Amino acid sequence: MKKLEDVLKEKNHGLCYGNRILLPFNAMVLKVAVAGKVYTNFCSKAKHGVLINHKDTFTEMYLLDFSDLKSELSDYDLIKVVMVEDGKDVFDFSNHKRLDFKIGENHMVTIEEMSEDVLFVE
Repeated sequence: MKKLEDVLKEKNHGLCYGNRILLPFNAMVLKVAVAGKVYTNFCSKAKHGVLINHKDTFTEMYLLDFSDLKSELSDYDLIKVVMVEDGKDVFDFSNHKRLDFKIGENHMVTIEEMSEDVLFVE
């Protein structure tokens, strides 16, 4: 299984199919912001919001308020996420990673760490 730090350093990508994003590492998701909405509840099986599943070697996110992220988000829309890699202390703010995901061609999702000057609703 890849570590989040390695994914960022090696510029690995995720995948997107419809409203499902596959990330090549395991992490606890704390917050997701997309299209003007902020989500912080990921444990319910509701029909809206964000559903997170952890697999052996990857994390999957379903953005349930969308049917097809590629067609519904513009080229300038980013999915902003705050995550903590599995095994790291969630209560240590230095472990919180602010990432952005951009949906690209051929189901590719670019994963980058956000710079400190990017506005993110805290």
